[in-house]
Amino acid sequence: MSIIGITSFNSTKKKFEELTNNSIIKYSTETLLRAYDEIVNISLDPFRNKSIAKYGILSLSGTWDSILMWAHYSNYHKGIILIFQFYKDDSFYDKMMKVQYKKGITYFEVEHQNCAKKIWESFSTKDPVWQYENEYRVIHAPSSIDHHDGNGIKPFPRKLLKGLIFGYRISQNHREDIIRKVKEHYPTLKLFDIILDKYEVKLHKVPID
Repeated sequence: MSIIGITSFNSTKKKFEELTNNSIIKYSTETLLRAYDEIVNISLDPFRNKSIAKYGILSLSGTWDSILMWAHYSNYHKGIILIFQFYKDDSFYDKMMKVQYKKGITYFEVEHQNCAKKIWESFSTKDPVWQYENEYRVIHAPSSIDHHDGNGIKPFPRKLLKGLIFGYRISQNHREDIIRKVKEHYPTLKLFDIILDKYEVKLHKVPID
């Protein structure tokens, strides 16, 4: 995430002045600015851990053959990839967005009239260092601001799951267990193994009969 919501300095200053209205001590703008910086730093973790935690995010990728992603997200090629079909008119994808990759961190004021839009943008903005992921995100919002029901395990339409790719380092036992369950519950699912290219640092998928 590279867009983060914070309270504005003017808003913080006004509230601080209200709290100390009856005090004989007055604070300079420079002092308030230093205090504001500390407040922002202290509030960032709760913003990430509480406000953002109310939402559920399903991360998808338009790329299946990224060696880095296999290493990062599938236990060094020991996991699997699930292949989902994109249907433009399916409601499951109504809240899907393509991640935008932008340099730097942008802060926005939570009191701003476009706050809701900025929060939504924050879910789809990352630093260009992650651009190789070619990421898409399906966002599940909470039913209300006070609920945390946006996160957690969510169902998806059965028809969307089309295939499965085994990492080339997956254990034989895991591979056989998964194939057995797929044949029992998802007999139409297409299965693939990964093989390494002999001449390049490249992955190929081959269908399993």
